[in-house]
Amino acid sequence: MENPFKQEYYKNIPEKNIAEIYRNPRLKLPFDPKDLVMFLDRASKQTEADKARRFRTIPYHHRSADLGIITPIHEYFPSKDGKSGMHHVYTQIDIKGSGFVFPEEHESKKHGLAAGELAGSPEAVFVPESVETPMGYDILGLLDAGMVQTTVEKSRKLSAKGMRTETVAGIYEFDIILMDGKEVSISDFKKQAIEILKEQLKELVRGEHDQEIEIIKEKIANLRSVDGFRPVIEVRCMRSVLRLRDLKDAPSEARMELIREAIKSLNIEMQYLGEERRFDPESREGIKKWLEFVTFWIGKNTGIMHREGLVHEFLHMGNLTLAGEVVDLDSVQSVVKRGKGQGKMFESEPFFTRNLEGYAYINPDLGLHRLPDERFGLPKCLIKDLRDVCFSFRMLLKNVPELKRLSDSYSLANKMLEGYMEGFSDDEPFEAIGVTRESLIKTMKYMTQEIIGHGMYYAPIPADDEQK
Repeated sequence: MENPFKQEYYKNIPEKNIAEIYRNPRLKLPFDPKDLVMFLDRASKQTEADKARRFRTIPYHHRSADLGIITPIHEYFPSKDGKSGMHHVYTQIDIKGSGFVFPEEHESKKHGLAAGELAGSPEAVFVPESVETPMGYDILGLLDAGMVQTTVEKSRKLSAKGMRTETVAGIYEFDIILMDGKEVSISDFKKQAIEILKEQLKELVRGEHDQEIEIIKEKIANLRSVDGFRPVIEVRCMRSVLRLRDLKDAPSEARMELIREAIKSLNIEMQYLGEERRFDPESREGIKKWLEFVTFWIGKNTGIMHREGLVHEFLHMGNLTLAGEVVDLDSVQSVVKRGKGQGKMFESEPFFTRNLEGYAYINPDLGLHRLPDERFGLPKCLIKDLRDVCFSFRMLLKNVPELKRLSDSYSLANKMLEGYMEGFSDDEPFEAIGVTRESLIKTMKYMTQEIIGHGMYYAPIPADDEQK
């Protein structure tokens, strides 16, 4: 059987090169997260005796690795405003931002990269253009401090509200990386990136490419600034590091190994939460109940985010875990932007409204999914979340036939809708821009029935600049 897991060599970063910039005070940890700050070392000559310096890696987890163990880790949120506190139990530990783990399998339509194009790449790769980062560029293999801070803030807020998601144990800044077996300072790496951008500038002509020139100059200024890209390693905890995509792409003979691991993690979580529920990975009914649990909670997590006035925008299979979690919260944004007064200068903004209390419109930070969706008339950012989360389960059922045989797709569609409605509750978070809970529930009902239940293909929600 082909094992979907691999072991990659990592190297300790000297303590003098590491600065702790965050440590989660709510987590009860059996280890110091700082001890896990290591960087991928492709040129390693280590022997079998050095396996303690190895992490488990999984294809398509391009800049993260995990310890490959399951252990209970507790996080407590105290009671507040008369509401009971929250107790979360995580079981797996993941290290993110410590090198480009699988360049040979990386592909990105957003970056214009085909699968295999980056084979043989070093541990960090500068990408001059990216729509996924606020800087407009990306560094594959590394993680920016600003984006991780967003994850800290959003996971703290949403976990306290009952969402199943990741939690950040610690964030650590470092000033050296390994490339082709050699230590390279972060400042030198940034200089190399700046040279790439300068070469792009040479190909542009003033008067013809003024906008492109200004964008590149902004990127160069960002790389040079103190507040520009700051590489950090994020140590985080989840109930399962395994994603829906891992199960979809695993060889058929290896899928049960992934399901057993996810169920083992869930059973340990339930045990330490004092719940009687358990899942049996060796029975058809046990796997069916597990799949229903995951589907319900992914729906509920989506509902909780929307209830809190937030969207994820990347609810694809790579951000949904086999323990029913939504992870990678660095993309999460508020939907509504509010202000006092008349707001006349914002009247052309999508979904602009005005009342006695002030004005509101779609948050500009959402980027390219702010306009009304052509079919439902609702903000594209919300429709994108609903479409993507439903389509992820369509893809799972389509590509893992043993799951489709175990569970009725219409039943799963209902589980997703039930979870979304429970997570959303009776709130009206988007009332200020004229979007009602009823309209979103109605849309989610259509999406779940058609995409999950009927298995209908539903094209990705187009960006605003692609809309005809």
